Amino acid sequence: MTHRRNLFLAAAAAAAALAAPSAADAASCVKGLPAPGDDTWEIAKNGAMEGPTTFEQGANFAGGHGKLMVNGEAYPAIDDATCTTTATSVQFPVRKVGDVDVSRTVDTVGGRLRWVDTFVNGGKANEIFTAFDIVVTDDQHIVDSESGDATGTHADHWSVHQNDGGSFPFFQRGVTGDGAKSASLLSMGEDPQRWEPKDGVMPDAFLSYGKVVLAPGETVRLVHVSGTATSRASSKAGAVDSTTPLAGLSRDVASTVVNWGNDPDGDGVGRADDACPGFRGNSPAGCFSSKPVDPKPTPEPAPPADPPAVAALAVLPPVARDTKAPRIRLTKLPRSAKRSLLTRRGLAPRIACDEACSISVRVTGRARGKRRATTLLATKPTRASLAARTVRLKVSARALRRLAKRQVTVVVTVRDAAGNRRSLTRVVRIRR
Repeated sequence: MTHRRNLFLAAAAAAAALAAPSAADAASCVKGLPAPGDDTWEIAKNGAMEGPTTFEQGANFAGGHGKLMVNGEAYPAIDDATCTTTATSVQFPVRKVGDVDVSRTVDTVGGRLRWVDTFVNGGKANEIFTAFDIVVTDDQHIVDSESGDATGTHADHWSVHQNDGGSFPFFQRGVTGDGAKSASLLSMGEDPQRWEPKDGVMPDAFLSYGKVVLAPGETVRLVHVSGTATSRASSKAGAVDSTTPLAGLSRDVASTVVNWGNDPDGDGVGRADDACPGFRGNSPAGCFSSKPVDPKPTPEPAPPADPPAVAALAVLPPVARDTKAPRIRLTKLPRSAKRSLLTRRGLAPRIACDEACSISVRVTGRARGKRRATTLLATKPTRASLAARTVRLKVSARALRRLAKRQVTVVVTVRDAAGNRRSLTRVVRIRR
């Protein structure tokens, strides 16, 4: 590519560009959004990426990146022309997903791809469990993260990657701060709690937001951003930028975003009161003013009052922290199975915990000519429950034909409300 586009526009410029309305039409949900360079981000019918975007001869993320799950159910592919599109955005309609009304907006802001997912409770109080897929290309691996290493964990809110080409993709999943809802990151690699490359290959991962409580009529939003740059330093600058991801959002919309903290632009004005949530302003409204007004005048000191009587304080015992991982009970998973069972009906293991837990399962196998196993099938987390659950596992015939050995590995990972995890691995041999 001979032409390079500046990825990191000033937040004020991005906000101004998004504020200018463009023609919107009801159209197909399959949409190409402008990406850096001369390429496009191809958006699929469910709001995820259709395939990897190439920039400077490097592939950035992969097809399926951005898929959304709610309480174990996927936001559906929209086949009819009910999406609203502009040159830089596609708005997906409201659908009932996991007993919650869900809609998606996928757009570009500051040269990046942004997902704004909206959850509305139209009935009784509800707890939602969402999962957001991070799907990477085979040649991509982490080179930097918020914790300063080449590994992604629950503590990281951004990561910078590198591929075999000349670009450095990055992914943002929120910022720390007052009121921020953090996500748990579950890696599809060997260690579910560490998202890191092995033998030069980066596994997929997904974010899970557990126990987001929606009161009747309440609206909650989650924002995630993916981008890319031609240097590691530029990519990191984009990954740590906490203002651009909210650029162009209204105050009402930004006030419901729960994974970016109360004041991501750092101007002292909370999201509920900030008219310019994607710009660090100097006025009480959170925007820029040539004559800023002190939003909090210094009050006159109150006269000293008599000290109140001090009552005796009851000493309460410390609350014990739950550090014990759930125990897994796995039944109805055979040691061997016919190939036709895996491809048609699928394996149907019964999984239970000794406490309320969410469950995710992945099936792996090593293909011929490969040094390590890859994920053939991954199920998304189920809703936290004490009840035993049956998980159906079907693998494509094509994937089975490519295996170096006639066997697959089933990895069950469970997680309790305190975040404690336990994994169990079983090998299933394949018969003809």
